[in-house]
Amino acid sequence: MTVADLRAKATQEAVAKATLKRELNIKVTDDEAKAFYDKHSADFEQPEQVHVRHILLMTADPETHAPLPTNSVAAKRKQIDDILKQIRAGGDFAALAEKYSEDPGSKEKGGELPEFSRGQMVPEFEATAFAMTNNQVSDVVTTQFGYHIIQLLGKTPAKKYAFTDTLPNIDKTVADICKSEVEAQKIKELAPDYVKKLRSDLNVEIVDASLKALDESVRAQADAAGP
Repeated sequence: MTVADLRAKATQEAVAKATLKRELNIKVTDDEAKAFYDKHSADFEQPEQVHVRHILLMTADPETHAPLPTNSVAAKRKQIDDILKQIRAGGDFAALAEKYSEDPGSKEKGGELPEFSRGQMVPEFEATAFAMTNNQVSDVVTTQFGYHIIQLLGKTPAKKYAFTDTLPNIDKTVADICKSEVEAQKIKELAPDYVKKLRSDLNVEIVDASLKALDESVRAQADAAGP
């Protein structure tokens, strides 16, 4: 799919949604949005997050994931221990990460990773990261990927967003999100009958055999599913 194709598809979907909202007279009140929030408030909780940088020396082949030979693993262990000694002696963590780390996603950023919450990293890495305090540097951590040294840059405490709060990065309030969700529910409930009536009123007929078969299959599944 080209960029132009993607934009055309997004435009078609936006026009279809706007048309359905208009034709179905979809309106969402503040009370309905608030009721949705009260029922789904857990969805608007941001868990505790940590922000770290790390240095990784791999002990497995990055493509096949097969373990490296024993002598190579031993050499990596000696190298990571030497790097840790440099850091403990005052070495620049970011500079050492750029020089030695084998994590292609963070190497050029001085080993820095995006903030993450529990459940997003392998257990050994996660446990160490959440146990540290600001700017602390870990001992060598062994995971399925290899040997790591982790530096904690900061922690963001858990937070529950109120109905009127603005969510970070997307510049929308929780109320906006709730209204959109209620709107989508209403469209989902009302659209099938509306489209069915349109097809009947306009005598829509699909003449392409493969598309007709697909359409019949989809409609049969929808009828079987019920309201």
